[in-house]
Amino acid sequence: MTNKPDLERGPNLGRGRLLAGQVARLMIADADTAETRLVAETAALIEAPNWTPDGRWLIVNGDGRLRRIAADESSSLEEIDTGSVHDCNNEHVLSPDGSTISISAGGHLYPPADLGRRIQADFKHSRRSQKVQVFSACRFPDNKTLAYVAAEDSDGDPCERLNIAMIPSAGEPDRCLTDLRAPADGPEYSPYGRWIYYNCEQATLKPGHAQIFRVRPDGAGAQQLTFDERVNWFPHISPDG
Repeated sequence: MTNKPDLERGPNLGRGRLLAGQVARLMIADADTAETRLVAETAALIEAPNWTPDGRWLIVNGDGRLRRIAADESSSLEEIDTGSVHDCNNEHVLSPDGSTISISAGGHLYPPADLGRRIQADFKHSRRSQKVQVFSACRFPDNKTLAYVAAEDSDGDPCERLNIAMIPSAGEPDRCLTDLRAPADGPEYSPYGRWIYYNCEQATLKPGHAQIFRVRPDGAGAQQLTFDERVNWFPHISPDG
């Protein structure tokens, strides 16, 4: 089998661009009526839209860069300066006030920086060894702690183990909240920081069949929340919890 040209084969394995003839559409859907509105359409891959807390902007990634667009369509897609970091993936996290952003790129987590300004150096501490890659982060409501996915290398597989970990945004040593053989991904704090929600495959033998779980920030009280035949992925909590 040959590698398809639309797949990246670097540290962040995944799709890097659209196929010929495809377009990416950024949509807004009304949660009550399910009516949708087109905000942007492009022949370049864009993904992972995040609202800014004031609701004015949507931030997306694509082609290793971050971009933003006004939610009311009053602007086109414009690039956010990430300095020398040009391989951003789809895990970008805004602070509660929307003034700073953390990104993951190339298996590293880059701590908060002012939007539009140069991103700082990546965290110096890893959970177990230099083989740990970091991605899919979320930010504690007090803006001082990040939860993230730690990907551990085993026998050449860069994502053999995916677990949820925490680290202070100032860069002190991190700690692990889960220790599973099944992949865990997509962490998100509840609005007051009492829980971290995530998706995980620990409840199934079928690869990729994730369900939603939550765990306390101290690693206690893990609970499974969904029990169905769907693939439940990347939980997002409403602002009021």
